Amino acid sequence: MKKEILMERPVSNHPDDWYLTFVLAQVPNKFMPDGYEYVTWLKNIAIGEEPSYNHGHYFDNYEAAYNDYINRK
Repeated sequence: MKKEILMERPVSNHPDDWYLTFVLAQVPNKFMPDGYEYVTWLKNIAIGEEPSYNHGHYFDNYEAAYNDYINRK
């Protein structure tokens, strides 16, 4: 199993930021109690053909990751 994007939102409403979004993802990790870790990333679709995911914040529970996701700027 690979990462699963759970939520995605624009970084800003400015037209020059069209290619940047924040994502909340679930990533398999056998060392976590529920088998997953959660991460928020800055997603950039302007670099290369595949999206790049940068500046990750990693969490061992969904609630903490969700709070980070809604508060990222």
